[in-house]
Amino acid sequence: MCKISVIVTVYNKEKYLEQFLESIKKQQLQDIEVIIVDDGSSDACPQILDEFAGKDERYRVIHQPNRGVCDARNNALSYAEGKYIYIIDSDDRLVDDALENMWKAAEKTDADVIYGQITYENTSMPIKNTFSNAFCTENRESIQAIQCALNNKNYIYVSTPDFVTIDRLGGAPWNGMFKRKIVCEHNIRYDTSLKSLGEDVFFWQHIYEYVKRVAYIETPIYSYRMLDDSLSHGYKENLLETYRTIFDKEEEFLYAYKKGQEQWDAYYFRVILYIHRAMPLYFQNENNPRKEKERFAEMKALLRKEPFRTAIKTVPLGMLVSRRSRIAIVMLRWNLFCLYWLLKRMDV
Repeated sequence: MCKISVIVTVYNKEKYLEQFLESIKKQQLQDIEVIIVDDGSSDACPQILDEFAGKDERYRVIHQPNRGVCDARNNALSYAEGKYIYIIDSDDRLVDDALENMWKAAEKTDADVIYGQITYENTSMPIKNTFSNAFCTENRESIQAIQCALNNKNYIYVSTPDFVTIDRLGGAPWNGMFKRKIVCEHNIRYDTSLKSLGEDVFFWQHIYEYVKRVAYIETPIYSYRMLDDSLSHGYKENLLETYRTIFDKEEEFLYAYKKGQEQWDAYYFRVILYIHRAMPLYFQNENNPRKEKERFAEMKALLRKEPFRTAIKTVPLGMLVSRRSRIAIVMLRWNLFCLYWLLKRMDV
């Protein structure tokens, strides 16, 4: 068993791949394995990966037809043998000594999950302090607060014995690493029915059902590259259908694990975030072929359905740090759809 299994999925990222691979090569921690799944790339990625892996036996490259990131990560998980698993993206890079620093924290704490700080490229955003302070905890209140925050990528205030703020945690896998035995003993895998929208949240939510100790180090571990061609940008023709699948899965999870009101509030907060996200990605996107009047009518009809209706009515406004977001929800509570449309038009 090695110390850390680094899992990477690759699809047509040759522009960034060599820099990414070099960031792994530079890591001081040597007792690692790197499992790279080429998910049917049509560019030079397969050749770059094979050449790189041929120089170091710690690297395993798996080529598969394009089946999506969830299937690719599941494939890699089946090969992982490390004590910890760290899942990252091929268009970003590891900070120098990231694996060494996380492993030192793991040796010191024996935590099930180790988080670190995130830096950003191609943006003015500073290093992200994911939590207000470093900690190691077994406190269930704190761990539950983290599980709730998986539904939320925004800055939030919380009241726990270990920290008072969480900044844009969400479900991104590269926020931290987790013990492999959790996914092995409980057969946790990515849900392949989710197509690159929300799959990470569900994966981490299920992990957190079995987490007993969490640690956070105030050390940068990962450099996230802000890309215009990310899956999170552009017109999403099937966005509303995808949302429906996500919400069904989330409610299934909440009922199955008998979650309380705090978790339901976190879910409804996520629904609110998705309402806001749908505006530039679908309703007000210039590539949407439907007329604006039709799109506006579709928006109104959608917001009167579940879970949007309950989310708008019940989500605590205190969860919305942004004053603009609070104003937007008040508009929707009072059925001021035209004002909401104009407000979000200013954001597009």
